[in-house]
Amino acid sequence: MDVLIVGAGPTGLTLACDLARRGIDYRIIEQSPVPQVGSRGFTLKPRSLEALDDLGVADRIVAAAAVHSRIRFHLGEPPLFDLDVPPAPPSEQRPYPNALALPEWRTEAILRDRLAELGGKVDFGHRLTGFTTDAHGVTATLERADGAVETVHARYLIGADGGRSQVRRTLGLPFTGATAEDTRALLADVRIDGLDRRAGVHLWMASDGHLLVARPIPQTDTWQVVASLQPDAAGQWPDPTLATLQQAMIERTGRADLRLSNPQWLSAWRYNLRMVDTYRVGPVLLAGDAAHVHSPFGGHGMNTGIQDAYNLGWKLALVLRDVAADSLLDTYQTERLPVARAVLADSDQRFSAATHRGRSGHYCDSSSRHSWPASSAAIAPTTPATAPARCLCISPGAAAGCAPATSPPTAPSRSAPTRHGCSAYCAARISPSWPSVPSRRTFRRTSPSMSTPTRLPLSAVRLQWSTRPDNSPAPTPLVRDRL
Repeated sequence: MDVLIVGAGPTGLTLACDLARRGIDYRIIEQSPVPQVGSRGFTLKPRSLEALDDLGVADRIVAAAAVHSRIRFHLGEPPLFDLDVPPAPPSEQRPYPNALALPEWRTEAILRDRLAELGGKVDFGHRLTGFTTDAHGVTATLERADGAVETVHARYLIGADGGRSQVRRTLGLPFTGATAEDTRALLADVRIDGLDRRAGVHLWMASDGHLLVARPIPQTDTWQVVASLQPDAAGQWPDPTLATLQQAMIERTGRADLRLSNPQWLSAWRYNLRMVDTYRVGPVLLAGDAAHVHSPFGGHGMNTGIQDAYNLGWKLALVLRDVAADSLLDTYQTERLPVARAVLADSDQRFSAATHRGRSGHYCDSSSRHSWPASSAAIAPTTPATAPARCLCISPGAAAGCAPATSPPTAPSRSAPTRHGCSAYCAARISPSWPSVPSRRTFRRTSPSMSTPTRLPLSAVRLQWSTRPDNSPAPTPLVRDRL
């Protein structure tokens, strides 16, 4: 066997399809006995759609998905405004110009169908228990659902087995970053009676930084709901149940008439921001969440994994056919690791802006280095609480830190930097009063009665400065980068 792929999510399936169409001898295994349920990743971006088009599935994706075009913002019960962005027309240069909304389970189903057309299948109920490497490749031990043990050999092993990757742990690679125990959310696929699907995505914002998002799942009668959680007075976190989600819905929306039912998937989520500093150890390579995890804000996760796989597939094929040297695989890390750094920085900034909360372990993208504040216990546990907020750069070969700004520019403008030092504590608060950022995008502002919608240009959206936990000012990235 040439390639053993561990993990049959979007990343592993994309790689399997690519290798199958190129005639490479591969095998893809999945620990779960059946395909996963749950919307999880929900957004497919233009570059991912171009890759999926090359694999022969973009038309099916487009047919099953919806175009992200409208978000209704709420501040408690009354609607605040609608953000309505018309879809861009396709062109020869950009055949897929719009991000599409499609739940992860549906994306996986489409990729499995394509894999079957190419003569392949996923071996469900197979768990990787360990592996060793030598000059000839990898020898892996698999355990089947019935308890039987199997030993297989492959020239390359690809770990696409998610944030808790067994492949990464077996390699002993550090998964550097932070986990914020005080930042949790409940994700679910449920029915919602009483909520207008025609309004698109609903986002409720609260002054305390908590939020709730309800997104209609295309071609179903269900919604993906994400609700931030908070502990009770005793410090106990609520159980991930439908009752917990119903209570959060009432508290955030102020509407007792919205009733949740028929939960198809419920999952508790903690804020994680982590990545490896190497994607390859000999014949073993990592892809997708096995190499990097971050917040769902920005819709990057599934896309980054798909693009990791698309970058890796053709390189493996050339090396296995002896058309290219093994060193070609080193370019996989060279090209994809900087992308992961940028994605983590962007995702963290969006999360901090949406929740108006400082992160205990944030990313900055100063000089293309990924960093956390020295106050993060995961990085510098002995730093005094009174120490100034600085960043410790943990990227390979970098020793110097990057200091945050001590004051913002005099006024926001189109030329204002979107990153200034470590700006992940930035938060964009919206108030329709002060022209600052010209844009073609428009808001449709609605009255509390929803009877008199008006269009509000983005130039009427004011940017306000926020602060980091140490009260030093932090510049807010442009609203157009937020929305």
